[in-house]
Amino acid sequence: MLKRPASVAVLILVILMIVGTFYDYQIAVRLYNPDNRVAIFMEHATYVPMFYLVYFSLFMLGRHLHDSPIIRKKRAYALLLVVYVMATLTFAIRVAPYADSTWRYVLVTVPPMTALAAFFAALVPVDEFRRYTQLCLLYLIFFILMFPTVHILKINFTRERFLFLETAADYTMWFMPQSGDVGFRFRSFPSGHTASGAHLIWFIFIPYWFERHRKYFYPTLIAITLWAVLAAGSRLILGMHYLTDVTFSLLLSVLLFAFLHRYLFKDGFLRKYRP
Repeated sequence: MLKRPASVAVLILVILMIVGTFYDYQIAVRLYNPDNRVAIFMEHATYVPMFYLVYFSLFMLGRHLHDSPIIRKKRAYALLLVVYVMATLTFAIRVAPYADSTWRYVLVTVPPMTALAAFFAALVPVDEFRRYTQLCLLYLIFFILMFPTVHILKINFTRERFLFLETAADYTMWFMPQSGDVGFRFRSFPSGHTASGAHLIWFIFIPYWFERHRKYFYPTLIAITLWAVLAAGSRLILGMHYLTDVTFSLLLSVLLFAFLHRYLFKDGFLRKYRP
């Protein structure tokens, strides 16, 4: 059920990478519209679902600790609390360049995300709890690998954002590092917002893993695709990224999710929990 959509997604993204390699600048010029309200909204909202999933995963692990015979639970809970605080600080750092008031934005978004994550973690049925916990572990591993990878690539590729180009001559292709400067202006490739939006791919595992949700597989797939398109498109419209920037982020996300799912749950140490 997952193999065909994943293969189609990879094929489409590879084609878009090829197209973008030759027409990045022309596409960016055509789509640029910094006053687009939907794109501005997506710029502020894209990180929210990603960190909601982090909080949900932490609450699921906390519930797992509560039901397990671990002796030193206080230390385990303290570790989860530290991770929660670090995740919240990371969220604040990520939204800082885009929010008028970082801490006001954090105070408006983090408490509702935390409450919803705790609420839905408590609603997970007992007979599905173990699989959900393993899926949350899969997500946390993805997050730990994906989040720094994107930023390491940004620092090393140092591609100038379309928004800051002074002339067409300043444009460079994605595989040609432009400057030694690692500031915000030169962090176009790959797109962090798009990679964050792609974290919602995790939700496709719910109808795949749980029989009672199987009928929601294609609606979930469509919803994830629409969100990814909105997240990627908003970056193009605002002039923050090129087509290859957002396409590479989506491609990397799909491949990493597929790799982890295969080698953790199909052939790896979590294979006994697979559907």
